[in-house]
Amino acid sequence: MINHFALFDILFLGQKLQYKRDDFAASEIQLLCYLSCLLSIYNGKTSNDWGYRFSKNESGYPLSVDINKALNFLLKKGMLEGDDKYFRIVESGSSLHTSMSMNSQMYGERLENLEASVNCTSMLPFGAIQVAIHNDPIITSSKSKNSALLLAENIYSTSILHEQFKDLKVALGDQYKSLIIPAITWMSGNLKQQLG
Repeated sequence: MINHFALFDILFLGQKLQYKRDDFAASEIQLLCYLSCLLSIYNGKTSNDWGYRFSKNESGYPLSVDINKALNFLLKKGMLEGDDKYFRIVESGSSLHTSMSMNSQMYGERLENLEASVNCTSMLPFGAIQVAIHNDPIITSSKSKNSALLLAENIYSTSILHEQFKDLKVALGDQYKSLIIPAITWMSGNLKQQLG
């Protein structure tokens, strides 16, 4: 069965990326969905509230099997076109997104997180976002372990992430309506860690 949250997220993010650059990659969708989930945690939700899980791929980046299944479903149904690397949403995919978007009760809470994550691509190069995510405490703690599940509420690295977000909220105050500033600030901190 296809996860409807994953389907919605792909269509939402894909259309935004496609508008900016004409196409998008599966790796971009995976990373931006993970960032969106992180932003929902920043907003006080749990990873369970997001609707699908992430594990770590062989390169150490977040991966959702549900996102992959939904991408394959959209390709098979002709709602996406492309090769193995880059995709475009076609009219039937846009129609499905429009139809799903009308259910604001189901998807409304996701929009702020998805919008902020995709807007980060206008402020930081995608490679910088990739490095920042790769340096998040969840990913770095699971690099040395065979822990497949990321963002599980019962692991130590998730509590570190919650502490980082709590400190970030205090530092920024509640003066920002958009999640872009907290997202960019958090990623910049991770990038500085990488640079030493």
